[in-house]
Amino acid sequence: MLKVSVYKYFSFFFLLLIMACLSLFLSCINIKVYPALDYPLPPIGNPDSMNKIKIEFHDESKTFAELKPTLLYLFYKKKYPNEYGGLISILKEGILYSTGLSGFMEEKDTNLEINISKFRLQADDKCYKNLTDVEFSAKVFLIQKKKRTEILDYNYSDSIESKVTDCFAVLSSLPVFLGWFVYLPYIGFRGNREDQMNLIGNNAVQGFLANLEISLTNSNQTGNKSASKKKE
Repeated sequence: MLKVSVYKYFSFFFLLLIMACLSLFLSCINIKVYPALDYPLPPIGNPDSMNKIKIEFHDESKTFAELKPTLLYLFYKKKYPNEYGGLISILKEGILYSTGLSGFMEEKDTNLEINISKFRLQADDKCYKNLTDVEFSAKVFLIQKKKRTEILDYNYSDSIESKVTDCFAVLSSLPVFLGWFVYLPYIGFRGNREDQMNLIGNNAVQGFLANLEISLTNSNQTGNKSASKKKE
């Protein structure tokens, strides 16, 4: 009886040790969403022109991304900041360091108003699958000579479904870590949850900046055509 009880306690503590190690491995998440791959020095645009950009986001907070774990809930940090700053700051930096966007901000009587209605970046662990998703919705208004015109209605959503979950990690560890010979290559192929959140988070931000540049270019061309017609 003593041997059986000792074996049970040993098995229990061994399982706890495995779960603790897995939590350290799986929950070490660093969110790195940035507006540009390479920052030129000095910035392309005039930093003073950032005063002409008004960005409103009522849900702006230190939390940039969230993780909803299932099995190892007590071990996890659930909310993560972005190492490159909040959404408002990285959008302003993206405009300042962009060759296509910074020029518009230096034009006289030109202001931008960006209203962000939603930004959500999260990984939801449901034991049998993990769903990493992002949603980004914003409207952009161009203000020229006191005329306010909507130039962009941006709605972006994307998701990655995978088996990178706590449950599969624990199951892979039970046969004395032999399962990791299969599971680790899978994680390398699909990316862990940090990779997934950074990937789709960057896609959402850079997609917004790209669409903003296209919208500003189109509005500028339209404005030039109307101005030339008036001269005629």
